[in-house]
Amino acid sequence: MKNGLIVILFCFLISQIKGQSSKTELFFEAGYNSSHFTSIKYSGNSPAVIGDHSQNINSFNTGLIINVPLKKNFYLQSGLSLTGKGGKTQIGGYFWFYEKDTATPYYLEIPINIVFKKKISKSSSLFVGTGAYGAMGIAGNNKYAGSSGDFVYYTFSGNSNIRFEKSSNSFKGYYSTLKQFDYGINFLGGVEIKKIMLKINYGLGLTDVANNDYNKGKNAVLSFNIGYRIK
Repeated sequence: MKNGLIVILFCFLISQIKGQSSKTELFFEAGYNSSHFTSIKYSGNSPAVIGDHSQNINSFNTGLIINVPLKKNFYLQSGLSLTGKGGKTQIGGYFWFYEKDTATPYYLEIPINIVFKKKISKSSSLFVGTGAYGAMGIAGNNKYAGSSGDFVYYTFSGNSNIRFEKSSNSFKGYYSTLKQFDYGINFLGGVEIKKIMLKINYGLGLTDVANNDYNKGKNAVLSFNIGYRIK
């Protein structure tokens, strides 16, 4: 259902581009990501006492953005980008289990936003917008370390490529296996000065991408981008 909606919206965008090709704006952009997981929760048999939480990691994004004019000052925005997400996580149960992960997954992402743009001078404009995104995981890495055991205590650690599949092996890191698709909402704003664009974007994931029965995690990414208008 969600995949179908993204496809329908993207097809609608393409039809609008063909109808208003002379007014369509095309930007190349790249920037810095600060990302973490939200809704971290360990759901083992015992209550968490260490404190389940996630910290930010540094990553990047790059891609193309298309703005199609709708009515006065309003644009339909989409595109395609490669973006890094993930975070540093700490999960634990009652003394017998503890694990830290640093997951850095990479996604191909398509946004569908409505943007309002207002000129403030002959060569500059301010803009704000909101919308949704759909993303597909393609690659990544997870570093993990922890300890486990009741009567027999042992430690484990490793470095694993992230797999986007249904099953999860906790002994290779809880975040070494993630769900393939991520969906969420966008909030953005910025300024355009001649052909240069400066943008801030916050993407709040609505999908629990953690792919196991013991913990949860949703992507949250704050991005600072610079773009150049190609068309």
